[in-house]
This record gives sequence, structure tokens and C-alpha cells, in this order.
Amino acid sequence: MTAVTGHEALNGVTPRWEAGYWDGVVSGFAEYGGRLAWFHVVAYDVEREPPPLQCLLYELTDSEAAMERRRHNLFRKHVGTHTDYGATGLRRGKVRPRAEWRHFYDSGLGRQPSYEDHRVLGWFMLDPDQGRRRPPSSRRTRSS
Repeated sequence: MTAVTGHEALNGVTPRWEAGYWDGVVSGFAEYGGRLAWFHVVAYDVEREPPPLQCLLYELTDSEAAMERRRHNLFRKHVGTHTDYGATGLRRGKVRPRAEWRHFYDSGLGRQPSYEDHRVLGWFMLDPDQGRRRPPSSRRTRSS
């Protein structure tokens, strides 16, 4: 796998939570340089299992970052903490009872926007071994 052309490789990116998932993480949020940013998976190494994921990291405005934190806090309260990355990178947490999910999805905050039109900060590798594996049958995404 090669570097994303025209973008800098970043060090010091800390994944915080997943936002999109379909047989693996598709997008999420990470901290870089003390700020929250959105990432999107653009490539993966098919020779490794699980494959390391190459992600582009996009800049967020302060108001977008604040909204995403509010969205995620509501998600954590009503759906679960299972999409969070902890201090070691490992995802920790539990899924809340299904009856509570509607409080998040009916709130109007359940639809995750894309930030692909924002300025790209660079790229980084997200190693799925950092997180616990989910079975392939657990297809889900917050944006659907």
C-alpha cells in the first residue's frame, strides 16, 4: 500500500471513536494537535488480516467539533460506548438496551455528516488490531 498522493503522513493521531462501520470501521473521529478531526478510510492492505487501514484526516471547525462531541455523548448515553477507543487504543464499552436507541436516532442527531469537502490535514494508519474484532455479521453504521 502506498502513501496518499499529495498528503503528508501524520504522527500523533489518536483515534477517539468510530462513526461509520460496515464490516469494519469506515469513518470516525480522532485527535491531532489537540483538536478533534474526522477520518475516513481510503485504503487497506488486503495481504494482512485484519488489514491496517489508511485514513485521511480532515479538519473540523470549533463548532463542528463541539457538535460532534454532543452527538457522540448522546450516542454513548442511549446506544452505547462500544465505538470508543480508550487510552491504549482498545475499544471498550457496552451496547445499551435496544429500547433506548430511539432516544438517539429520533433526536435528529443520528445522521452523521461527511466532512470530505473539508481541508485534509494528512493521512495516518489505523491498525484494527488496536480494537476488539467484531464478527462480520455485525454490519452497522450510524449514518443509515
